[in-house]
Amino acid sequence: MLPKKFALFLFGFLGSGLMSFVVAAVATYRTIGIVSDYISLWMNA
Repeated sequence: MLPKKFALFLFGFLGSGLMSFVVAAVATYRTIGIVSDYISLWMNA
């Protein structure tokens, strides 16, 4: 388990990563729509 002093940093880091993941998904969807290889294109965005 990590010490409590790292909790705020870790929460911010994970939240930022998740938000980037969602923004990339929305941007990919708005650019190309849903296609057969959408997941692959999203992961490479």
